[in-house]
Amino acid sequence: MRYPAACTAALAAVLPVPAQTWLLRACLLDGEPGREAWRAWHALAGDAKAAMVEDRWSVKRLLPALYVALRRNGVDVDATLLSYLKLAYVREQMRANTYRRICAEVVAVLDAAEVPAVLLRGGALAATVYDDPAVRHCHDIAFLVQPDDIARAAAALGAAGLTPLAHAPSEVAPYAALRHETSLPVELHGRLFSVAMYDLPWSEVWPRTREVPVGGVATKVLSPADSLLHVCGHAFYSASRESLRWVMDAWHILRREGAVDWDLLCANAGRGRLTLPVLVTLRYLADSLGADVPGEVLGRLDAAAARAPDVERDVALRAARAGSCESVTALLGRVQGGWRVRTLTALWLLFPSRAYVRDVMAVRSGMGATRHYLERPVNYLRARVARRG
Repeated sequence: MRYPAACTAALAAVLPVPAQTWLLRACLLDGEPGREAWRAWHALAGDAKAAMVEDRWSVKRLLPALYVALRRNGVDVDATLLSYLKLAYVREQMRANTYRRICAEVVAVLDAAEVPAVLLRGGALAATVYDDPAVRHCHDIAFLVQPDDIARAAAALGAAGLTPLAHAPSEVAPYAALRHETSLPVELHGRLFSVAMYDLPWSEVWPRTREVPVGGVATKVLSPADSLLHVCGHAFYSASRESLRWVMDAWHILRREGAVDWDLLCANAGRGRLTLPVLVTLRYLADSLGADVPGEVLGRLDAAAARAPDVERDVALRAARAGSCESVTALLGRVQGGWRVRTLTALWLLFPSRAYVRDVMAVRSGMGATRHYLERPVNYLRARVARRG
């Protein structure tokens, strides 16, 4: 890959902005570093409660964690603001109890149907790496199952009273979604990642899973290395990254799961073509939040990213843009590193590699590729005019 440093600088546009980082530090760090972060964020926010109500920096989902951190660090907080935070925490605590009960019911149904399933994302992490599950909001229950088991699992859950939902357009088949009577979505994924090029096959993931109790029911979850890879990869292309929960998840994995197999993570990032997303996210966690990511690991990922083919850069940029639901112009506005990096990023977005056009866009012929390249900037300008109109 040419210009690897410029590429990682461009991809860093997906990361939290400075104000968000101060808030994350206030939620995660202990003692004076946590208190200093709160003071810095409070100064930027001005009226802290108004900022929370308006959700200017995607703070709503962090309020329970912030409440716990402020009390832990002995921060003197206005009584009205503290009451607001406490209410958010108590509500999430009650919701977490209901969530665990429903999760246990779903796992029991899948077990009875003899469908091997791995609990993913917030449900698994709240049960394994968070000291207090109530600080991790979970808006759905997601499972990884074997692709051939999707239909059978959905049928079993439907027979148990769950209602089928239409497929989300962002999800890659095989996939099924249902709704519990409480309106909580239950998702069944046949792939660990929704970007077609990113993959970690079931045959490799399943033997490394472990069993933990969720709502009193033994439940399979990913290994620490696979869990960290999933969090970093999913955050890169998912619009849910704007909630900042992915940062909390990854930081807690690194804090709690001291036995992350770094050799395995680096190898799987390479095989799954996830080296760039993993490098960018882990470097942020280490540099901005002091997460325990060995420098040697970042060096290995950096070297691997420099060797990665251009198509991986193009897929990562597409994922970054899709996850933010932003136009090319808006994404470029968040790119750091000066005009050179912005210029390269614009060229990469408008004129991706031939391998990307062939393998991702499925444009096989030479004439078709030429027409595709000519149409891309025209389509971009049309979309920009339509947005302004």
